[in-house]
Amino acid sequence: MNKRGWIIALSAVAALLLIWLVAPKDHSQQSEPSMTWEVESPAPQVDPTNPITPQITMTIHGFVEGYYSWSYQDSSADAWIDRAAKWCSSQYAKKILKAYGQGDGGSAWTEIQETRQVSSAQNLEISQLSLTDDKAEFLVSFDHVTQSAEGDGYRAANKVIELVNTREGWLVNSWADFSDGPKFVDEVAPTDSPDDQYFIG
Repeated sequence: MNKRGWIIALSAVAALLLIWLVAPKDHSQQSEPSMTWEVESPAPQVDPTNPITPQITMTIHGFVEGYYSWSYQDSSADAWIDRAAKWCSSQYAKKILKAYGQGDGGSAWTEIQETRQVSSAQNLEISQLSLTDDKAEFLVSFDHVTQSAEGDGYRAANKVIELVNTREGWLVNSWADFSDGPKFVDEVAPTDSPDDQYFIG
């Protein structure tokens, strides 16, 4: 076959290939199943006039994680206060310090050191209760996890946290146990101990 014949043959093959590529296919003949994708449900929409901002979320996470962050490796029994207080209004930071920072930790701190205990707040979820330009209140649910030489454990916790809008942004202004009744109970130390002397010494 001469050169011209080769060109004609190659052109014919190319044309047939092009027709095959653009022609509609019968997908009923496919041997492989088509791939399907799971589509997540859209996240619940918050009130667009009062959105929970990333700064509010960061403040709540920072405070709760700091509040439950004591460890036998801390330099003192009240080291957790500094980690929590930086997310608080100056008034509430002073209240925490006055309530829990005046002693040496007492028997509770001794037990934490002896059992090499570490505490944390995990699986934190935030539900909006009320939100205005100046003040916000949320229900916070999480697992209070403790790890120690004597074993690990956790306790499901529900707290109500109030934030105020300051020049420094949204800061924690109060923190209380959640009650199923019509009232909230008094604030407690992060250990949830019924002993008023816990962490006070």
